[in-house]
Amino acid sequence: MLTDEQLTTVWKGFTPPAGWAKWQKDYLDFLRWARDIPESELRTEAAQRKLWNARAITPAGYGDAINIDALLADPEFVDTIVGLRGRAFSPDVAVRAAEIQGEYERILGMAVAREVKPRPHAKLQRLVGALVPAELSCVLSYDAAHLLRYVDEHRGATDAAVVDALQKIYPAWTTAGVPNDLRNWSLYLGLLKRDQDGGLQLTEYGAARAARLPKELPKPPAGEIIDTNPPGGTTAVVAKEIPYPAFDAILTHFKSDPEIADFVFEDRQLASLHAAWRSNPRKRFVLLSGLSGTGKTAVTLCYSRAVCELMGLSVSEHREIVPVSPDWRDPSGLLGYFNALHANPTFQAEPALRLVLRAAADPGRPYFLVLDEMNLARVERYFAPFLSAMETGKELVLHANGAEVNDVPPRVPWPANLHIAGTVNMDETTHPFSDKVLDRAFTLEFWDVDLKRFFERAATKSPGKRLPDVEAVLLELHGAMRTVRRHFGYRTAGEVLAFMHAVPELGGAAQETFLDQAVFSKVLPRLRGEDTPAFKGALETLQGICKRRGLTMCEAKLATMMELLKRTGVTRFWA
Repeated sequence: MLTDEQLTTVWKGFTPPAGWAKWQKDYLDFLRWARDIPESELRTEAAQRKLWNARAITPAGYGDAINIDALLADPEFVDTIVGLRGRAFSPDVAVRAAEIQGEYERILGMAVAREVKPRPHAKLQRLVGALVPAELSCVLSYDAAHLLRYVDEHRGATDAAVVDALQKIYPAWTTAGVPNDLRNWSLYLGLLKRDQDGGLQLTEYGAARAARLPKELPKPPAGEIIDTNPPGGTTAVVAKEIPYPAFDAILTHFKSDPEIADFVFEDRQLASLHAAWRSNPRKRFVLLSGLSGTGKTAVTLCYSRAVCELMGLSVSEHREIVPVSPDWRDPSGLLGYFNALHANPTFQAEPALRLVLRAAADPGRPYFLVLDEMNLARVERYFAPFLSAMETGKELVLHANGAEVNDVPPRVPWPANLHIAGTVNMDETTHPFSDKVLDRAFTLEFWDVDLKRFFERAATKSPGKRLPDVEAVLLELHGAMRTVRRHFGYRTAGEVLAFMHAVPELGGAAQETFLDQAVFSKVLPRLRGEDTPAFKGALETLQGICKRRGLTMCEAKLATMMELLKRTGVTRFWA
């Protein structure tokens, strides 16, 4: 144990890092506020929120994102928090420590009972430190102690050996980022030094500190996954891993989803999506290409909803749908951007980034990111950080600032529990994929459309409202267009049926008149192509169907398109 004189000598020789004086002032000001605020004010929702968000003491990293709103106005919970400030603990040190630990665990249990997820370990530790400051330190883990102990026992250890040893103690440290930060920090503080071969060994100061460590160092609690923030963050504790549902359970739940009734899927299609997402523990990236209106987005949404509901997870917290914009030229549409022009630099976080942060803070549970019409912009530009991180397993870089900005760290470990799906339509408005993207993704194609089954399923939802003549026309048109891959999907067929059901009674107006308009508006605009025998034959077949069915407007439009094809060699509806 150091004497008072030794402590004074060490203190006088200490050079605080930049920003330390402000942190000390803010810390002390917060402790004085927590000590002096009247009890009646401490009970208010604003004061309770301030206690939970005590960043003046220390950031809680990902833990700061945990929603504790359910606790702020709960009378029983607020009574417990307020009572902690004035509680008299035992004068015996060991008993007092046990009492404080027991109170912490009781409060944590109350928070969990009120469905606060993940468990707010770091935020609660910070809160208790504000209300009982004389009894607690800012030590939330013993990671640095494990480093010193290892180097003490393995003099001359290499950097790689240190990383490996720490990752065995903290298995959630899937990259070398945090071990390397601990090593650099210990070198900076003079606890470690390099020998002539570049190996690590303790300094005299480091040896003295290591000698005062407990014989048995605490390790991460069993049943919990400890995830550590990148530089500038603190250790956060997240919930125990929940087993991923079996495919049979997902399939059963999927088939009962009312939103899936508007499409027809084969079991093998869902099984392929499941296998693509679950086959690689680090790269869970799927591209769903093919015909518009076949349910590419719907299948990902219903699958993710089935998984979340089977695991008891909030779908809104574990899934994000992001429509890709054609003007994206960098990752800011997904990861947000750093606004350095503001008086106080701020970070504009996007929904995809918030999902990534939740996934990184909760590695035991799945998260789903659906990028709708992913190739409207060049994927290699806006998706580059994701492609790099999922391939290498290294941190996902969020911004270039050296510290957190608005609770957004500079980087996070790649969340291997993040399931990404990109829906793809290939036409003149989209961009092709490079091999770099395709090599990292599983590609699933949705081109087959079973209109007959679709009509049968639609009939079970609305008995007595079936339109057999309309269905027959759509089946004929679909068959002719299928030969040149210009056919339509379930969405188009459903909208034609909905249009026909919505047609008002106009006294004597023939059904063919409105069906003519529906086909003209929803089906024919898909037609475009060059003067090939297959395409020319398809147009002729379509014109014959329209003539036979009395679709005069469509017949005339097809005649115009055929004339344009003959004159120019290409044609399209919008010509």
